[in-house]
Amino acid sequence: MNKIRPILLVWMAIISLAVNAQQNIERLLPTFAGLNDIDVTESIERGTWSQYEEPFYSVLIQNAHIDKIPTSLVDSLIVAFERELPLATESDRYQKHSEQGDTLSYTLAYNGTIHPADSHSRLNVMNHHYSQSIKVAVALDIENKTLRFHYNKVGAMQHLIWKLQTESDKTLADIFNEIAQDKAVKTVPVSYDIDNSDGDGNWQYMNSNYGYVHRKGHRIEVPTEKAADVFQRMFAAIAAMNQTQEVLSCSLSRNEANVVFGKHWSGDVYCLRRLDDGRVFVLHIEQPDKPCDLAIPYNWHEVDRISRMK
Repeated sequence: MNKIRPILLVWMAIISLAVNAQQNIERLLPTFAGLNDIDVTESIERGTWSQYEEPFYSVLIQNAHIDKIPTSLVDSLIVAFERELPLATESDRYQKHSEQGDTLSYTLAYNGTIHPADSHSRLNVMNHHYSQSIKVAVALDIENKTLRFHYNKVGAMQHLIWKLQTESDKTLADIFNEIAQDKAVKTVPVSYDIDNSDGDGNWQYMNSNYGYVHRKGHRIEVPTEKAADVFQRMFAAIAAMNQTQEVLSCSLSRNEANVVFGKHWSGDVYCLRRLDDGRVFVLHIEQPDKPCDLAIPYNWHEVDRISRMK
């Protein structure tokens, strides 16, 4: 029995390491909220990826200059990826030194494969390719002072970047209406109508289940002197909804937050955007009277009306 106990302790240590190591990368994600000069996008989708019954969560950092990221965080990411290499279902590590600069790249897959055959369904993220049945897909690329990172997971998340509490029991609609009643803000009605299946354009959101769009709502423009408070209130309210079941799609970044409610894009939509000049815009698209598609232009802060009628 004395000989067996050390062996059991070793196996228990290995199992413990594996369980903890699965969280090595994910538990670093909340620190991304402090990257004020880096565009970090956190999103969750329910129903958009029809093959997934569970939520599909993702984090993206694209082409960030490494000097804008604390060295301690870069080092922590590298250590976390090194620890995950032997624990992932499939993994790849690439390193290169050249006169043009150094490259360090990791690709990890859990319950799936990397580099699937072209004939198979694929998840493509920033030049990395995974089988569509992936449970977790994560990669880190550091090349010539540029850092790229993505984390994709099917299922619930324990560590969110923006996990904020909203004020009391006020709903998004309550907060939006309070802001709209402020005489200092500018409120304009908006309407987006397409009934000839003309989906050309650059869209914040666009679906095509029915072939026609009849959506209306209001957009608020907030002056710079009140912009910070409005942005904080709306951002916190949207972030607080991020993990609720009624949310179909939600994305959060340093200067934007967007949320869509209802199955098949059928519910209300709220979009929040902060411009470089400090102004803040908030858009509310109401739930339609009858089922229809959703089409919101990417430059919704400038577009009051779309009319593509037969």
